[in-house]
Amino acid sequence: MSPLRELQAFHNLLAQFSSYTLLGILCGAVFTALIQSSSAATGVIIALTMQDLIPFSSAVPLILGTNIGTCVTAILAGIGANIAARRAAVAHVLFNVIGVILAYLLLTPFMELIVHTASTVPRQVANTHTAFNLFNTFIFLIFLNPFTKLICRIVPGEDKKVEFGPKYLDKRILKTPAVAIGGVKQELLRMAGIAQEMLEESVQVFLKNDLKQIKHIEQMEDLVDGLEKEINIYLADLSQHSMSKQQSGLVAGFLSAANDLERIGDHAINIMQLSELKTDERLPFSSTALEEITIFYDKVDKMLAGAIRAFEQGDVRLAMEIVAEDDVIDEQEKILRKWHINRINTKKCYPASGVIYLDLISNLERVADHANNIAYLVIDEGKL
Repeated sequence: MSPLRELQAFHNLLAQFSSYTLLGILCGAVFTALIQSSSAATGVIIALTMQDLIPFSSAVPLILGTNIGTCVTAILAGIGANIAARRAAVAHVLFNVIGVILAYLLLTPFMELIVHTASTVPRQVANTHTAFNLFNTFIFLIFLNPFTKLICRIVPGEDKKVEFGPKYLDKRILKTPAVAIGGVKQELLRMAGIAQEMLEESVQVFLKNDLKQIKHIEQMEDLVDGLEKEINIYLADLSQHSMSKQQSGLVAGFLSAANDLERIGDHAINIMQLSELKTDERLPFSSTALEEITIFYDKVDKMLAGAIRAFEQGDVRLAMEIVAEDDVIDEQEKILRKWHINRINTKKCYPASGVIYLDLISNLERVADHANNIAYLVIDEGKL
């Protein structure tokens, strides 16, 4: 940078930043945006002060500008990203821009304060960068909740993350069947929770005509399908090792449970597709029909939750209650079917809507059947 010391035009340009603060902020922002590193830009500014090429009064606007220029990196990273990433990018931009505005409004007392923190200009410049960020962070901590709400308004929506792949299937413990079986059970419980969430979201999509959840449901379907495959492969590998009669029985039962959970996911997808058809065709549903669906779903969901809990705890008594509940669900499905056919016959229901209604409650009844199968697994497990 020594040659720049002799260049009068360069001196004149830097001198302008003392009088025209906004120009200095702009230059600092552009320079940082080009190199996409506020740390590097700050280093260059400090180096300029060490060579006596720039006074402290000109360095401060440049330092403030670097905090705006670094936002370019966040903006580029947020393009095409998920909601959380876009919110982080917007928060980063607002944090720095608002901070620079506040510092600009309080520039004179801010600079006077920094001058007293060190005796050399390079250290004062470094302290400016540190003080700005500390001051900014303190201000935003005070207003953290309203700032968070503002970001959520600017970037609305929900972004649910689906973690693919098994978590509890470790091939290193296949030689210890008791431990491996415990891992499979944990994976099945995870799979069960996902299948239950799929069902809940699919029904809510149907009831509320909210198609925004469809992508998340489809992601969970891919996860459930993948988990069934991984569990089956893992159990096949496990069966090659020496096991007790009880352990062999558990392996067979777990294979069946994985299939039942995958089928529950399939029924959730069926309901989701019925929701899309209902929305696309703008098919009307009476409040009575929607209320019946809600009540029936609640019963099925309660049964499914009970079956999962019985499986988790090995609770044979609860499993027997679930088996008994399946008969109640079957009878309720027949009653709802009868009522709805009567509404169709008396022209109180649009025929196309009636077909979707009957298909939906049929899918829910089949979910109950699979929950019943899981309950029977617990009962059989108790006999081993």
